[in-house]
Amino acid sequence: MGDAVKGQKICANQQGVGCIKCHAVQGNGGKIGPDLVGIATRYPKDELIRSVLEPSNRIASGYEVLTVVTTEGKVISGIMKQDSPAGVELLDDKGQPHKIAANDIEEKQKSSLSLMPNGLKDGLTLQDFADIVAYLESLKQAPEAKK
Repeated sequence: MGDAVKGQKICANQQGVGCIKCHAVQGNGGKIGPDLVGIATRYPKDELIRSVLEPSNRIASGYEVLTVVTTEGKVISGIMKQDSPAGVELLDDKGQPHKIAANDIEEKQKSSLSLMPNGLKDGLTLQDFADIVAYLESLKQAPEAKK
């Protein structure tokens, strides 16, 4: 059995797995991945486990990776935040925005890979992993929405 409180601490640890570096919980945390509040309402436990073990297996809508090659040969990958006739804005895996003007784009290609890295479980004990899953399962809704 996992311990959600311990799982929350693991997810909040910036030196470790640090889910909070990329994912927010109630708006607190990173903006690269989706906010995790409500994740357990949208996905059953087996999907939560699969998402951690195989991040590219199912990528949440709006979080697909776009790779852009500029006319200068620079390659930039990230989550597309804006796409307009003027150009694109990507958010890279460090959370840094990149605005690329349309006339500077040589090629754009969607990737089937997630920005969430593979191997997050490496270095975790089975208990740590169970604790993370328990924490994710506890994120059914925002506390103020609970009755």
